[in-house]
Parts: sequence; C-alpha cells; structure tokens
Amino acid sequence: MLNRKQLGRLAPSRLNLMMILAGGLYLGPLLAGLSQQPRWTVAVCAGVLVLWSVLYRSASWPRRLADLGRPEVVLATMLLVCVMLALSGLSFLAGLGLAQIAGGVSLPLWVPLGIPLLSLTIALFIQSPREATEMDAFLDDALRQLEGFPPLPPTPNISRAVAAKLEELREGATVDEVRTAIGEATVHDAALLAAIDKMGVPPPRPALVAAILIVTDPTGAPGLEARGEAAWVFDAIGGDPELEMLFARRALELLAEAPFLFRDMPYSYDVDQSAARSPEPEAAQALKNLRDRLNELSKEEDDLDESGAAE
Repeated sequence: MLNRKQLGRLAPSRLNLMMILAGGLYLGPLLAGLSQQPRWTVAVCAGVLVLWSVLYRSASWPRRLADLGRPEVVLATMLLVCVMLALSGLSFLAGLGLAQIAGGVSLPLWVPLGIPLLSLTIALFIQSPREATEMDAFLDDALRQLEGFPPLPPTPNISRAVAAKLEELREGATVDEVRTAIGEATVHDAALLAAIDKMGVPPPRPALVAAILIVTDPTGAPGLEARGEAAWVFDAIGGDPELEMLFARRALELLAEAPFLFRDMPYSYDVDQSAARSPEPEAAQALKNLRDRLNELSKEEDDLDESGAAE
C-alpha cells in the first residue's frame, strides 16, 4: 500500500499544475478584494468558476439544454451557480478583510480578472476536459489506498489495447464477443470509458456495448458511485432498442445490488421518454421497469429525508 509520500512522488506533474491553476480561480477574487475593486468583479470570477466546473466536472451539470425545462434540474443548476458565487464572494471578502487589517494593495483591474481567465486558458492546454476522467480515476485510487483499501490494478495500457480491439469488432458484434474483447477491463477503468468517448459521436456500437457492460457491472458497484458515467452512456445509446433494453435490464440488476447508485443513473424522465419512443415493445417495457425503479428509489430517499428532518 502506498503512503502519502509515495503518492506524492507518483502523482503526475500535470496534476500538480492543475491544482495550482485551480487555486488561481480563487486568487483572482482575493486580489480583487485586497485591491478594493468594484463588487461586480465577484460575478466575473464566479463565471470563470462556473466555466471551469462545466468543463472539468460536467457530470454535475445538465447534460442537455432540454433538461433545463424541468424544475428540479433548474433548481439544481441555480444551486450550483449560487455555490460558485458564494465561493468567489468569500474570497473577495477575505481580500477586503486583509485590506482592512494590513492595508490595501493598488492593482489594475485586469490583474484580478486576468488571473482566473489565464488559469483556465492554461488548464485547457495542459489537461483536456475529455481526458479529465483519467485524472479522477488516479485520485480515486489514491484515496482508496490512503483509506486502507487495496490499490486498483493499473489500467492505461489495458485500456488502449481493449479500445483497439473494440474498434476492430464488426458493427453487429454480440454481447459475448464484446465481453470477450473487454477481458481485463473493470468497472474502475475510467480510462477505457474516456477512450470510448473519443471514438466518435456516437461511438461504434461494439464500444457502446462495452460501455454498458462496464457501467452496469454489479460486481464493481462501489467504484461507480458519483461518477455519472451510466447517464452519459444512456445518452449515447439513445434510439437503439436493443442497447436500451440491455442497459435497462443490467441497470435493474445493478440497482438490486446497490440501490444507492440510482443517483448516478439517467433521469427517470429521460428513461420514460426513451420508452415512449422505442419501437420495440420488449425494450419499452424494460425501460419502463427501470423508470419505475428509479422513481421508487427517489421517493424512498425523499421520505427518509423528510422523516430525518421531522426528528
């Protein structure tokens, strides 16, 4: 098992740079407060924070503009924006406080505004948002080891090899053929899912089958929490009744083993819409079953929250 010092040596320099650049997002409003800039600079810096989050934490935001037509999605999005405003505002207030204690600093307006923008620009050159999943996987593995769990097997080379095999498969490859091609890939292999995402829009059908098998694997349920990849895969397979049925049936099996993962599944509204559009009755029924289960789990959580609040 790796200790903190060993993890520090293993961490890629790119990760360290990204952490420094993320700090630049908060340095901007801090300097704005320290130099007593206009209050509207808080909103500008918060806007850069929102853009960073959309690019590098896209699972937290609506996947399609159409989702903003639903009240719960609008509320969640507004809450995220408010959090970004609060973070930027707190940094600004910290700067104002320092200015009151130690005296203000004379800085041109472009300095506090330019630092967050420059940090975001440099980050885009250093780390593509599409590859950020691999960094998240590295951090997840590091945290697992610090908490005493065994390290996950290294996957980048395996991922590239598996992705190459998937691209070689014929379009009509069966689930068994895809499962054989996946081989050593596991639910934790975020690098493989990132590679599948890069294969096109949408990715080839065998790659989509592989993605379904990975993100609905009950044996790896703990590794799926808070990753949001199942929702992305469901979006990618839209319109293919066979793949939708495969996803729905396996998702139900996964939720039977790990009901807490319903938060990482597609919205029940999206599943219902897919069921309504499906030309295959069997696929439509499988999707309706998944929709009903997602609604049940959501209601159970709401009831639990209400009972906890009442106590």
